[in-house]
Amino acid sequence: MVINRNVPSSFVAEAIACVQSLQWGLEVGFPDVVLEGDSLSVIQRIQSKCEDKSLIGAYIRDCRELGQGFNTCFFSHILRSANEVAHVLATKGLKSGEQSCIKDGIKECAREAVERDKGE
Repeated sequence: MVINRNVPSSFVAEAIACVQSLQWGLEVGFPDVVLEGDSLSVIQRIQSKCEDKSLIGAYIRDCRELGQGFNTCFFSHILRSANEVAHVLATKGLKSGEQSCIKDGIKECAREAVERDKGE
């Protein structure tokens, strides 16, 4: 997931994260994916068959198109409490304005949340 410098809201960040997660999944060759997100609105928009003309409409279209590149691709809403690691990363990224790429390890700010997730 890449946290971008000029993202106006967590709503947009969630949509971008979906696109980037799907791109990464295709790059590494996952045949099947379940993309979980804690933004009900974003997940519902991706699942909908209607054209999305909102601020994130282009990202929604990208998610739908990228999802077709997998054998199976499901989009599922989960509670933020079950998605704490992603929330911590998105929040810290928006506040700091930094751009970072998470591929080879866990950012320091998310280590606690990862440990809590492991314990559940």
